[in-house]
Amino acid sequence: MLAVFSERDWGAQAPKRSAGRRRPVLPYNGGRMRLLLAMVFVIGCDADFPIGAGAGLTPVTIGELVASTPGPDDPDGQAVLIHSAVIVAQDTFDEVGNGRVGTIFLVDAGNEPGHGFQAFAPQVNLSEVETLDPGNLVDVTGTFVRFLGPRCDTMPNQCFTGGRTLPQLGMGAVVELVGFWQAPVALEVSLDAYRRNAALYVGSLITLTDLEANEDYQPASGGTRLAPFSTVQGVNVAADLYRIPGVAQGVRIRRLTGIASFFYSDFVMPRSAADVELAP
Repeated sequence: MLAVFSERDWGAQAPKRSAGRRRPVLPYNGGRMRLLLAMVFVIGCDADFPIGAGAGLTPVTIGELVASTPGPDDPDGQAVLIHSAVIVAQDTFDEVGNGRVGTIFLVDAGNEPGHGFQAFAPQVNLSEVETLDPGNLVDVTGTFVRFLGPRCDTMPNQCFTGGRTLPQLGMGAVVELVGFWQAPVALEVSLDAYRRNAALYVGSLITLTDLEANEDYQPASGGTRLAPFSTVQGVNVAADLYRIPGVAQGVRIRRLTGIASFFYSDFVMPRSAADVELAP
């Protein structure tokens, strides 16, 4: 159901920028390869962005979009070009049963808090390489959306509460593979810091320590996913990218690395067995 990429160190070499269009030029198999991915988003999608649509846009970072607020220059609903984002993981779960690839998780280089978000339910066409891996460096052109909740515009009871939104790319987008950086390094986050402001870390790859499960995963409404299990420490752990085997009340997790996310509540998604260290 899910494809979780193994960690690879693509090296700590900083991306070189050309004198013209700003993009990294990094070697791969003896030369630079580009990948154009047509991404079609499920909610409100009419058409793909045309290839090259970002040529006239000023590049922005994920951090700038996440930190933006409503106002005259609000990017919400606007076409944006994100330059040199780093892929953290890809979820191939088919959200709507029509063959589309699931969410792609992206961060700015450095994986700082407030510098990550997702591209929801894209249709991905791979032409020159077989997979996307953590550390792939991409330029992304699409529509920035502060997602308010499913059908929130017509069903207010479906809106996220507490003024929360989920920043992401909506509508349609084009992603260009422009090089390789390195597999993102997780942020070491204390339980107190995460509990105080979990929203700050949404989209980032984080590591938490010393958790104890309250329960096993439970069937989610609709039956297509498992609901996250809760912990004594108040952290929810989801199985969207990897299901931890043997979870039950009292199972202790010494270290948990995963992508912090939000959908009505906050949770952390480990990507593979390598992201989980159980206590003896």
